[in-house]
Amino acid sequence: MESDTGAATEGPADLPAPRPNGLFAGPADAPDRFELLGEGRRGGEGLTWRASYHGELRAAVPLAVKALHRPDGVDDSWPSGEILQRWKDRTVLLQHLHLDRVVWLNEVFVGAAPHRKGADGDGPPVPYLVMEWVDGPNLVELVGGEPATAATVGQRMQYVHEIAEALHELHAASRSAGNPSLHRDVKPGNCIVHPARGVVLIDVGGMRTADDGFDPAGMHTPGYTAPEILRNPFRRREASGDWYALGALAVFCLLGKHPKPAGAALPDLVAPQLRAVARSAGVTDPDALTAHVIAMLRSDPASRPADGPRWAAELRQLAVVGAVSGASATSGTKGRARRRSILAAASVIALAAIGGGVAVAAPWKPAPPGADLAGPVVVSSSAAPAPVAGDAAPPSSAPSTGLVAGTVTPEPPTSAAPVLTVDAGVTGPEVPPAPSTSPTPRVVTTTAPATITTTGKISAPAAGTGVQKCAFVSGTARLAAGQTLILAARNLDNDEPDAWYVQYPRGWNDPSTLASWQGVEYFPGAVGQHYEIGLFAVDLDAAETAHAGGDKPSDDLADVATPLATRRVVQIAGGSGSDCD
Repeated sequence: MESDTGAATEGPADLPAPRPNGLFAGPADAPDRFELLGEGRRGGEGLTWRASYHGELRAAVPLAVKALHRPDGVDDSWPSGEILQRWKDRTVLLQHLHLDRVVWLNEVFVGAAPHRKGADGDGPPVPYLVMEWVDGPNLVELVGGEPATAATVGQRMQYVHEIAEALHELHAASRSAGNPSLHRDVKPGNCIVHPARGVVLIDVGGMRTADDGFDPAGMHTPGYTAPEILRNPFRRREASGDWYALGALAVFCLLGKHPKPAGAALPDLVAPQLRAVARSAGVTDPDALTAHVIAMLRSDPASRPADGPRWAAELRQLAVVGAVSGASATSGTKGRARRRSILAAASVIALAAIGGGVAVAAPWKPAPPGADLAGPVVVSSSAAPAPVAGDAAPPSSAPSTGLVAGTVTPEPPTSAAPVLTVDAGVTGPEVPPAPSTSPTPRVVTTTAPATITTTGKISAPAAGTGVQKCAFVSGTARLAAGQTLILAARNLDNDEPDAWYVQYPRGWNDPSTLASWQGVEYFPGAVGQHYEIGLFAVDLDAAETAHAGGDKPSDDLADVATPLATRRVVQIAGGSGSDCD
């Protein structure tokens, strides 16, 4: 689901196991059964730790333990017997299936909140899931940021084929003793490449049997969600929704970046990119490969290919023909993923240097108002993203998350808002010297032009503010000649927290109007997700070229622009993207 920051049950194979963090979890009759390791990873439904089970065994068994966080507006009787029964049914079903390509769920229990050994937990009991720990990188870490090449395209399409086989086995009534199921959250961060098993689908939190329409939260990941589900996330879902997600995942494996949320323009937007990558990779028929991928992204679910493994096998054949085969499974790993591994290792060393102690907070509980929202805070909500106009609206009563000091309402900002952001600067000429038009070289003596420092500030929204689906952003700036401003936002809790999505403030093409600027940012994720808003300076010519080129060139501007200011906010329930139109 949208807020997963990474694989909930995986660990990079090239790093040592994290150290014990001093916390334990377990059922009422054995509250210290599982020793928690390292820092938990925040996800859509809870916080997951790598853990050790000792019991009477000679050596500890590695597992993953997820503490489910409490939805808004529920009392201490949560989780209900009905919800627990669903989890128990899911556990038994997955144990019956015992699929190599789907994570194994071991146990479901309710116990005290994570606690020191022998101590009582803080607050009401917490439901837990115990799963296997799957070694290996996820697809975001393995291929994200790099388009497929002749050396990698075949292996990447093999990943897609393996995921198709896993979904087919989940969907099959004969394989599941008459209980076909839907995964409902297929995305790169939930696909672990295990060294022996191949791709393993993890995070079964959204999994449901095909006849179970229960979904009070309507959780989903927009870029991997079919248009019919985006229109009403609460609707009962079909296998065609999983197949759409598979098509979107194929786009990711080819382009190395997440697709935009489904819409009428998506095929037209993504087709040229797919064709260009296929041609660059040496695919014999780039048009055929592109058409094959687009078929799985059709807006009509009935027109999508229903046989996922066959579609994926044909896609693999289309991709391999004319390309170099025999690529290493790790040849597409990007440098950014390696840097993350280095940072993770540094974190382990830092904890050891402190003396092995870890502060016992309650990361599975909501933060108090005004708390620092940049840390590992679990945010829970039963609210769903607003449906697309034209579909039946879901229930509108969504309680506040209780996480933020204020709420941004879609009203135009004023210049009187306090400035809370420290600005960065870059020096540039205010008036560049005119180039010589003489046909022969000559020496010209001139006076150095006056220089100014490019600066910018974000005045609103304030840091830590709650934002709905969109928010007005405003501030001040001082620009060197030839520069303009762009706004960008990135979701810090999804699979690609480094990806900026660019918007243009009002008057961006006339920089003389930007001393006091205004703009709009959109937040298409889920309630509780954290966003960073950025203000950047960029060459006006580059901005005009990118604006004419569409979404991708515009988003790429953030990689070459100069950052001036940032502001972190958190998404809350309510509103729609059209509120700021």
